[in-house]
Amino acid sequence: MSDDPGIGALFDASDELAAGEYRRVIVPAAVAVERRLYGFLKSHYSQFAVADRVDDMLQRGATFSHQLKILLPSVMAERGAPAVTQELHEALGDLVSLRNAVAHRHQPITRGQAIRVLLAAVFCYWYLALYG
Repeated sequence: MSDDPGIGALFDASDELAAGEYRRVIVPAAVAVERRLYGFLKSHYSQFAVADRVDDMLQRGATFSHQLKILLPSVMAERGAPAVTQELHEALGDLVSLRNAVAHRHQPITRGQAIRVLLAAVFCYWYLALYG
């Protein structure tokens, strides 16, 4: 197994899905994407600014949602990577929304929602691994 903790989070999310614990899928799925995305964006933007400023921008300026919706597509386009589909883009937006709903409001999650966002997280994780 990789030393990347994000992959472990994906396995945890998959285990929770298999156990029927749909709410417990969301946070580890989001964590896997956030960790991979943060490392990818930090590496990219560290070419243009010192690490402390990049960390500050990613931690306080660009939310997870902004990183997914704005920074990721622009950096990937610059690298010549294929754009993600609208469906995947929407599912990743749902992952962010559901993470907030589960973490802050303890909202119930359906099996379909859990499957959709977990698949989006897995795809995004490997998209970043491949093109990042």
